[in-house]
Amino acid sequence: MNLTKTQNNWLLILGVPLLLLVSLILLTNSEAFYRNVSELSIATTLDFVFTVPIIYFFLIRKSNINKKTVVPFFILGIVLASFVIPKEQQGLLTTIKNWILPLVEFAVFLLIVFNIRKAIKLYNKKKEQVLDIVIVVRETCKDIFPTKIASFLSLEILSFYYGFIHWKKLKLRENEFTYHKNTGSQVLFVAVLFLIIIETVALHLLLTNWSSMAAWILTSISIYSAFQVFGFLKSLSKRPLVIGSKFLNLRYGIMTEVDIKIEDIKSVEMTTTSFDKEEPMSVYLALLGDSEGHNIVLTLEKPYTLLGVYGTRKEFQKIALCIDDKQTFYKQLTNRMN
Repeated sequence: MNLTKTQNNWLLILGVPLLLLVSLILLTNSEAFYRNVSELSIATTLDFVFTVPIIYFFLIRKSNINKKTVVPFFILGIVLASFVIPKEQQGLLTTIKNWILPLVEFAVFLLIVFNIRKAIKLYNKKKEQVLDIVIVVRETCKDIFPTKIASFLSLEILSFYYGFIHWKKLKLRENEFTYHKNTGSQVLFVAVLFLIIIETVALHLLLTNWSSMAAWILTSISIYSAFQVFGFLKSLSKRPLVIGSKFLNLRYGIMTEVDIKIEDIKSVEMTTTSFDKEEPMSVYLALLGDSEGHNIVLTLEKPYTLLGVYGTRKEFQKIALCIDDKQTFYKQLTNRMN
């Protein structure tokens, strides 16, 4: 009974706004629309951008759904209106894009910053908890945007944070372990970074003779990619593996992670062999896979999901990793298991 009621609520909450959007799209393709294109373009633009989000807000106002989810409907309305409203009738839409959209984006940015600061303050009051800024940022973004958009946005924020804000040297606790010193991942990232810089300069000079705009667009994309790679590189040394009282937190920078219950670890081996990457449900906690090598292999009692970049997921029951201090890691983990 409750399940049916919940399904009906979701059908109403999402169905009504989506039905309105489809109706507006059909309207813009009708003969009646083009007979009064000037007036109807203004009305349809307002419906896309304001009416649908407002109706959605009233549908969710008494539910547990976060009110911030109105923002994606506002943005979706602008995107759809850009495609279906005739170009010559997009004066109002252009004004909204130039003046209102930046304000909404800035408000969302301030909201994200505020929530992150609030989470950090909460951590400072509870010193026994280990602050993981990655989890804070991801949960904050999920609180505002759909999962896919939140995964993309959180990765961009984290790349910038680790690349340009987090410079403080990490002081490892007794139960924290690094994994980047004895692998080729750092060398790879540095090499990719230099390649991006060299190719950006070369291609910019080459394309300038053909199209100045194309040259700057490509240069901007390359610079953005370099910032991301730099953030990935720095995050390797800032997010250690953690052996907690109940969980083993496996991290590979901001790119890959999984939290495993210690009671679900069937066995732990200290070995540089004994791992077949072709075996089903087997993964590496590494960017380069077997190229980086491994010295620890964990076998689990049940499948877990490895979370990757942009929300990608991969199930596994056996995972290989390379720990800088493998002896201490092995000793602590086996002690926890016992």
